[in-house]
Amino acid sequence: MNREPTEAQIQQAVEEELALRGFLVLHTSEHRRRQRCPSCGHELTSRNGSGTTPGVPDLLITHRDWYKGSWLGLEMKRERGTLSPAQRELARDGHIWVAYGHADAIRIVLQFHEHMKGGQL
Repeated sequence: MNREPTEAQIQQAVEEELALRGFLVLHTSEHRRRQRCPSCGHELTSRNGSGTTPGVPDLLITHRDWYKGSWLGLEMKRERGTLSPAQRELARDGHIWVAYGHADAIRIVLQFHEHMKGGQL
């Protein structure tokens, strides 16, 4: 059985590869655990106390060659993942980038890196 990697596994692989390439990567999300309410049975989501604002991307990425204070906000999704309304709005307005899988994430970061080194953004 060939299981598709989880978003967390993809994100970890991206973080590790980018670190090897000299990027500083901060992850902003704690992976959510789903639970059922014991009295009513509704599904609840626990963020383990992270309390991040809706739409905040999974990764904040920078590099020593970029202008000081410059960061790339990257939302990680599986190849068939969907965006929340807040993520969709931030991506549409160009505030975050969305990567669908490992290869897409690396491509986006390296493309952004080339623009930042050249001072074009």
